[in-house]
Amino acid sequence: MAAPIHHLDLPRLKGRVLPSFQTLATTLEQLTIAPPDWSNPAASSGSPEHDPGITHWLTMLVSSDLHWLETDEERDEILAEASKRLAERCGRSAAPAMTRTFSLPTPSRTPTPIGTPVETPYTELRIHEPPLTSDNLGLKTWGTSFLLAKRLPLLFPPPTTTRTSDSEPPRKIRALELGAGTGLVGLAAASTLGWSVHLTDLPEIVTNLQKNIDLNEETIHAANGHATSGILDWTIPDLTHPSLRDLDIVLASDCLYASCHPALVAHVTSLTLPRNADAKFVVSVPVRPGGLGELPGMLWSELKGVGLVILEEGEDLGWDDWGSGEIRCRWGVWGWKEVHAKN
Repeated sequence: MAAPIHHLDLPRLKGRVLPSFQTLATTLEQLTIAPPDWSNPAASSGSPEHDPGITHWLTMLVSSDLHWLETDEERDEILAEASKRLAERCGRSAAPAMTRTFSLPTPSRTPTPIGTPVETPYTELRIHEPPLTSDNLGLKTWGTSFLLAKRLPLLFPPPTTTRTSDSEPPRKIRALELGAGTGLVGLAAASTLGWSVHLTDLPEIVTNLQKNIDLNEETIHAANGHATSGILDWTIPDLTHPSLRDLDIVLASDCLYASCHPALVAHVTSLTLPRNADAKFVVSVPVRPGGLGELPGMLWSELKGVGLVILEEGEDLGWDDWGSGEIRCRWGVWGWKEVHAKN
């Protein structure tokens, strides 16, 4: 990895000798800010991304007419890239479209002899995020999703790709994700556990959701998993899609942004989760400051109100792109009280 560029090493934009198109293009590429690494936050710190000297140079560049460049195409390309570098330095809300890579621990599906050293394999997922808008929060990948994606193999150790009963042959675990957003959790289940997952969200989110399924199609196929996308509006849920039948698992991550959401999530879960001992609802929500901090408790109460009971729960600590970056998430695995009453 190239060393970070210092603002004193940037090409001069005034004087007799001005930088060529190639020099500017290379410099702008070096100034690209990668998304924070949630697996290793320390590696993302200490970068010169907020160096005021770099911001000043970029501002001068976008305000220049670039008269010394040979063509309008060259000028347009430099201005476009310089504008992106400025946007990256204005926080996540102003950042341009990006494609992030997430590395997820992948459980081995083959037995390992006792005493044999085991190295944890990792699966890489590529997640595209369009520019974020205030009314489309599902276009961003949230840190809670990354934490739940990593926890799934701990909750469902292999073999998880099939279920056996007296009346049916083994088959893939079938899951539904509510409010999938960019799809990290559902794609993790398909690519690390080999599940068949139907990822759902609102119409304005599903286009990008399907794009992320397509981006990771080979990875999912290699794990013998399957992923589809579809629209599911919690206020008027259409439950006719074939992928909503015969489910084993319902997933939800960071799905609460208004006081009405806990009741809606509980209601949709009650409509889609089969009433048997194997069916589970797995959810993780961040504990946020202010009024939003009450939403996890409200969801827990609503889930109990529809007849679900907590089977496992805990907290995970992680990182996000906002505020201090540190997040605390409350997760839970739920089942129907009527079939778990003895527990």
